[in-house]
Amino acid sequence: MTVAEHLSEQGFVCGFVADVYHLMKPSQNFHRGFQSFHWERGQEYDQWHSQPLPEGTFEQHLKRGSNPNAHRNRVLTQYLKNQQFRANDDEFQAARVFRRAIEWLERNHKHENFYLYVDSFDPHEPFEAPQRFIDLYDPDWDGPKLIYGNIYKRDELNDSEHHHIRSRYAAECSMVDFWIGRLLDSVDRLGLRENTLVILISDHGKILGEWNRYGMPPQDTGLELNSVPCIIRHPSAEAAGSRYKGWLYNTDLTVTMLSLLGVEPKPRTDGLDLWPSIRKNVEARDHAVVGHGTFISCWKDDWLYLVNTDKEEEALYNLVDDPQRQLDVSERYPDKRGELKRKIEAVTNKE
Repeated sequence: MTVAEHLSEQGFVCGFVADVYHLMKPSQNFHRGFQSFHWERGQEYDQWHSQPLPEGTFEQHLKRGSNPNAHRNRVLTQYLKNQQFRANDDEFQAARVFRRAIEWLERNHKHENFYLYVDSFDPHEPFEAPQRFIDLYDPDWDGPKLIYGNIYKRDELNDSEHHHIRSRYAAECSMVDFWIGRLLDSVDRLGLRENTLVILISDHGKILGEWNRYGMPPQDTGLELNSVPCIIRHPSAEAAGSRYKGWLYNTDLTVTMLSLLGVEPKPRTDGLDLWPSIRKNVEARDHAVVGHGTFISCWKDDWLYLVNTDKEEEALYNLVDDPQRQLDVSERYPDKRGELKRKIEAVTNKE
């Protein structure tokens, strides 16, 4: 049962706006339970448009002399085909997604209870944003449009090229911030501030040259990927300005949201209601176990225990003393290694 199916049974009208093409793939059915759903096409490898690219278009987005592998070629080529007919700044992906979300709010805000789920793929590579946002971070760049850093290793780029990729990511973040602001302005304009719960969360961060790579390679799992924003605005301003210091999972957010809405728990959902802990400023969880590809990690305090299940290798790092993870201290701290290993086993051994 999806959240939308559960809320629909509780009398909520549910709307869905997304450009995350993974959700649109056959058999995924993430739109189940929504009375209204809208797919905004065109991100990354969404096979939307098939016309050939004009000569030279692909090369305009590459470091001169580079020759990316076939898989990277396909992703970038498909994205450029999808964006080929974009006419103005309002046709960037995030703009299209949030405009649709605002439109849904304007048409549906008078329902007694509603749930709007907005899933923006941005900020995500390929890093594209209107020029006014890029000019905030790299106004003098006159080289190729390096929108897809995943093609390269950091040591294949000079400092200016590396800075340009990071600037494009920052520009895309600013673009998304702008449109989230427009959505929140609409919440206020429609008189919803004092009766609507607003939650913002991301699924993962980005590697931007750290570890000599770009993107989200599993072997580089770390705070760059795992530390993501989660912002909750309570309509009565309860706990306003406070910051929760503990670990949380996305499933905790689901349980917390339903509790704050006064809705009975969704069946078969793992997760904790974090709001009592937020009120008391105490941690509900003291660790987190995260899977990414063939890697499993356990995070607790300043420690990271990392397991490569493919190669059956393990390592323990103290992220305060060694943020770049240069020194495996498993042998020096066997008790800590054993403690975190048991926490992973408690999760992975569940039937």
